[in-house]
Amino acid sequence: MIDQAHGEGARLHPACAEVGLSLRTYQRWRIEGRNPRRRSPQAVRPAPANKLSPEQTPSALTAVVAAPTVATQRGCEGESFVGDNTLVLLLAVAYLAVMLVIGVWANTRMKSAREFLVAGQSLGFFVSR
Repeated sequence: MIDQAHGEGARLHPACAEVGLSLRTYQRWRIEGRNPRRRSPQAVRPAPANKLSPEQTPSALTAVVAAPTVATQRGCEGESFVGDNTLVLLLAVAYLAVMLVIGVWANTRMKSAREFLVAGQSLGFFVSR
């Protein structure tokens, strides 16, 4: 389409802009034979220096699986998560409840989508100070 317009006398830059394409992209596609895909995925890259050899892979996997967890390192395998963090869980639930109440309260004040987007044109005492 760009070639046709250019062949009929249109300047290349405005023709590319008309179809939403930059002139540089059009030039790249022409050079690559109209193939918009990049060539970088097919590039040959060297292996990283820290890549495991096929002989090292099984021993590395065994070491990872056999590694002690944080719970066993601290000696608390039998304890539950809730028992240790009751206060944290209560604070998280209280925070979520407060956020839910604020959301419901704010929802009752909004009358339209426009009012929501401009925050009712009143941000309140704490924000305006």
